[in-house]
Amino acid sequence: MKKVIFIILILLTSSGVRAENYELFRKKFSTGLMLTRENSYIGAKDLYPFILPLPYIDLENQNWLIRGDKGVLRKIYENNRFSSSMGLYYYVPRTPSMAADGKLDGIHEVKLDFPVVWHNRLYIAKLTELTLRLEQGVVEPSSQKYILAITRYFRLKQWFLEGSIGSTWGSAGYVNNWFGISQNELGNNGYFLKGYEAKNKVINPVSLFVESYIHYDFSYNYSTLVGARYGRLWGDVVNSPIVEDKNQMFFMVAFLYKFY
Repeated sequence: MKKVIFIILILLTSSGVRAENYELFRKKFSTGLMLTRENSYIGAKDLYPFILPLPYIDLENQNWLIRGDKGVLRKIYENNRFSSSMGLYYYVPRTPSMAADGKLDGIHEVKLDFPVVWHNRLYIAKLTELTLRLEQGVVEPSSQKYILAITRYFRLKQWFLEGSIGSTWGSAGYVNNWFGISQNELGNNGYFLKGYEAKNKVINPVSLFVESYIHYDFSYNYSTLVGARYGRLWGDVVNSPIVEDKNQMFFMVAFLYKFY
């Protein structure tokens, strides 16, 4: 694992890496309505029985990057091969309500955090980038999440496609915050037969994932965005009682209006 981290750091800081600079086919400032559905834990289908309508913002310029899946990021540095950003990202709580048909009534701790994000991108080839992302918990200081992904972009007339493959890792604090069942929760909830606490590791594997976004322009002002993500939990988190299915699915559809 130390060797992997060392190689990643070399890639991110190496001045010998040369990649062509490119212009993303992203709207400078678009907003609209997003319809989304995600079931990732026991009780989610009871809390969210329907597709959720949510606002969506897509903004990228020389200083800012704002997207629902990336958060609000302030660009720190950017050249023709490397960019670095810092900002905030909002997690949807594991159980934001106690109204899950009694299944989660004994869980009184809402798993909520607003992590500070370090988002670094290395352009390894034309229209291809390597992303290393760290999310440091604010409410839970011991919570750190790491994401490593390779993304490829495709552009064809009004179409713009974005595809990624990657892995997610987390500290023991992150795993316990989102997958753990404490003794207090276990004692108050007959639904769970056993508790769960991550092993004392510096970094724990959490998931492998592939995701894709398809952006289509109907006209200069109107467009649509379709996204899908498949993830498979791996490592110790699959032993958590809150994990009902190792396969995690997400999809969204957004209808956008371009301001400029």
